[in-house]
Order: sequence, then structure tokens, then C-alpha cells
Amino acid sequence: MAHAKDNDRDKVLDKALAQSVAKHQVGHAYLFSGDASFEQAVLFAMAVNCLNTDDGYPCGDCEACRRVAALNPDLLQVVEPERGFVRVEAVRSMQSQAHLYQNYGNDKVFIIRDAELMKDTTANSLLKILEEPPERILFILCVHHTDKILPTILSRCQQFHFGSDLPFILNEEQVRQQMLGAEQFLRDLPQMTCAQVMNQALVWEKDKDGLLHYLAALLRVFRNLLAESCTFPFGPQNNLKAALLTERAVELLRRNINQRLLLDVLFLRLWRFSQIK
Repeated sequence: MAHAKDNDRDKVLDKALAQSVAKHQVGHAYLFSGDASFEQAVLFAMAVNCLNTDDGYPCGDCEACRRVAALNPDLLQVVEPERGFVRVEAVRSMQSQAHLYQNYGNDKVFIIRDAELMKDTTANSLLKILEEPPERILFILCVHHTDKILPTILSRCQQFHFGSDLPFILNEEQVRQQMLGAEQFLRDLPQMTCAQVMNQALVWEKDKDGLLHYLAALLRVFRNLLAESCTFPFGPQNNLKAALLTERAVELLRRNINQRLLLDVLFLRLWRFSQIK
């Protein structure tokens, strides 16, 4: 598995991907994991369509680059999870459009965000088109956990991991230990006052390493709930929003955003979700 460089990772296309563009060796299916997976997917879509590439890197200024950056559906279509899952209807629609796509000197790119949220039926539907892909069509799956993707899909994708800026690494045992407390926090949220929520944020104010593991545990709880279509604590749709909000908080924490402000905003938004009846 290739590993992307970390310098300016959300601004510059990964070197290995750029080289594949420059050498005209772009495959038809990729799986990107890590914090910058979606950003790299869009940059890759720009590169394969760019009219003025520099050694495979997109110029960012030509018409094709601007259209991809604007998520123009003629060149780039993004499939998003809906109500906690990547829907089979969305994948089937993508298949139909891929087969009907008329080539005008460009490649069309389909990005599936949070592809690990596909159920087996959806994944098997995607597998069919990966086995017999149309010409000039590129599929990119963006995931957080590759272990939730069917091995048959993994085997048909070139895999790239885009690591984080963290100066420390998550300890799996610490994450598991935090999960019970994270779940209890969610159970207590509807009955908590605003002041109690703020006090909860104070617990982690000066413990960045502990907070990171706590947020990772909280995120795992949300993902488990989504996988089970559970209505606790906010209902499936708001569970997804809360998971995305928590995921964004982890990214910001890694970039040294003010820790207290980050916690206040995150916990208060989660608390507001819990007040929605």
C-alpha cells in the first residue's frame, strides 16, 4: 500500500498519483483512506482531466480543473451517505450514468464518500461495475476503515493511505477503555444542563492525548450505532451528523486548534442534537 507525503497534504496531489497521471497509467478503481482521502480524490479527479498538467499535477486554473473543483457533475459526481448508509439506489444510478457517459476527451470520476457505510447489497452492486468498468471512467472510494470493505472490492482497487499530522499515535486499548464513558456521556446528554455540558468539556481541557482517544471512542460509538441503524441517542440522521461533527473535531485537534474552544463547540452541538424531539 502506498503512503502519501504529509507536507501540504490537503493542497498537493500525492506524488505517486501524479506520476501515474504523467505516465498515463491511471487505473479504473482506487480506495483512499485517511484524513485527506476526499481532498486527494478531488485533486486526482482534477489531475486526470487537467488541460495543462505539470508532471501529472493539476494546474488548478484550466477550465477542466475549475469544473472539477466546483464538483461539476459532467466530470465529477460525489455519492454521499444518506440516513447513515450509502444507498444501493445511489450506486445503481452511478452505474447507469457511467455506462451512458459520452467521452469528450475527458475522464468522468465517481467518488463514494464513507464507502464503508455500504451494506452488502450495495457493495455487491458496486462490485459488478468494478469487474467490467466502462472506458474513461474512474471510481474512487473514500473510507476511514478499510477492514469494513469487502475483500472482493479491495482486490479490485489500488489502495492509498493519507496519514494524519498527529505527532502521536492512537492506542487501540485506550480507545476501547474510553468507549464505555463515551456511550454513557451520550446517554446522559438529554438530561444534562448547558452548564453540566460545559463542565464535561473542562475534564479534557488540558489532556490532549486523552481527549483524542476519547473523541476516537465517541466516533466509534457513533459508527457502531449507524451500522446498526440505531435511533439512540439522536436518531439515524442526526447520529450521522454528530459522527461527522466529531470526526471534524478530531481533524481540528490534530491541527492544534484551541482545545477548549473546540470542546465547547463540539459538546454544545451534541447537546443541542439531544434536545431535538
